Amino acid sequence: MNAIQILAGPLIGGVIGYFTNFLAIKMLFRPLKEVRIGKFKVPFTPGIIPKGQSRLASAIGYSVTNEVLKEDVIKERLLKEDVKNKIYSSFMGVLTTTKDKDITVKEVSPLIGEAVAKEVIDGISEAVAGSFFAAMLNANTLASFIDPIANRINDMSLGHIAGKLQESEDMLKETVDNKYEELINNKLSSILSAVDFQAIIEDRINDMDVLELEKMILLIMKKELNAVVNLGALLGFIIGIVMIFV
Repeated sequence: MNAIQILAGPLIGGVIGYFTNFLAIKMLFRPLKEVRIGKFKVPFTPGIIPKGQSRLASAIGYSVTNEVLKEDVIKERLLKEDVKNKIYSSFMGVLTTTKDKDITVKEVSPLIGEAVAKEVIDGISEAVAGSFFAAMLNANTLASFIDPIANRINDMSLGHIAGKLQESEDMLKETVDNKYEELINNKLSSILSAVDFQAIIEDRINDMDVLELEKMILLIMKKELNAVVNLGALLGFIIGIVMIFV
């Protein structure tokens, strides 16, 4: 057996393994529609993802809501000292801007609620950052959640302490911090329920064109999918070597 014959098996095995996995990945998305020959439906058509887009949407929506946007993770972020300082600064900024105007506490409250809502959104953004789900909850989508969350917060906001400006700065800071911590510890679940994240994500995926969904998945998982293809080539090569000795 010469060198060419020895190398042929592993090389052929590697090529077969590479293209087998490459084709398998392509078949996740292709064909886009069902293919029929007469009355006979060609197996594996449409592709797995076009056929199960609604199931994929439901699974991703559930995963984001129950696995990524965990209340304790967001709560931990919202109770960090730097976030509490930002809330206090926002609170003082609102009150300083409006204290000389004929504005009631009731009118100030929504402005403070919006500041807290933005921090909640930042917490959500931080929770999904770097994950597959970040593409589902981009900046524009997250920004659209501010109003409903702010509206939910308005009924339980910091507005009622606006009349305590006469307190010393340290006392006022402590009052704001305590009320904010109470809000996050006791009401975060209610605040987050102002937005049906699962339904929004499901609707977004279901509304996507299959080609758009394919592009997004391939962009996010390009490295992993390439690794699967290369693994197929490696396994095929190894099997080819083993076959030499069989």
